[in-house]
Amino acid sequence: MGEELIKVLEARDQRWNLRKKLVKERQSCLITITLCVPLPFRTDEEFWRIFLRLCVTFYKKLISSGHQADFEGCMRSDDGPVFFVSTKSEAIEIKKACVEAEEVLIGGRLLDIDVMDSGGTPISRDDIDLPPRKCFMCEKPAALCVSRKVHSPNEISEYVMQLKKQIKSNSASKA
Repeated sequence: MGEELIKVLEARDQRWNLRKKLVKERQSCLITITLCVPLPFRTDEEFWRIFLRLCVTFYKKLISSGHQADFEGCMRSDDGPVFFVSTKSEAIEIKKACVEAEEVLIGGRLLDIDVMDSGGTPISRDDIDLPPRKCFMCEKPAALCVSRKVHSPNEISEYVMQLKKQIKSNSASKA
């Protein structure tokens, strides 16, 4: 196993342990947001800024929709950035709001928004009667395409860069 892969796996373990700790300490539902792109983009400075902008937009939408939410922190690791939010709202309702954000926010497709209930149990799309997340490139389940390497790294990179342009263009038009 390569040194880079070991660092990524260690970062994921750290993130998992921090999630469990936050749930236990806050006795709340926990939202964890990461970047859903290949590793080189997750560690890129420009994607860090885009990630933060998208997370703040999501956080504001969550609050404006009536959920009490508390920012728990943000960090960068060898696996990319992560943004934590706790809430006393029901985990099922929060998961629905998170899926909607992934699908509706401009750039939301770049986010992977995970939810744990106050007992530390992850809430999946299946728990809210939704199909698995779709692939960037096609209508198949994303996990299937990733595991089978259906799309080339160049195709995926091109898609991610187009999405980045769209996000930047949208941000510029709001300025």
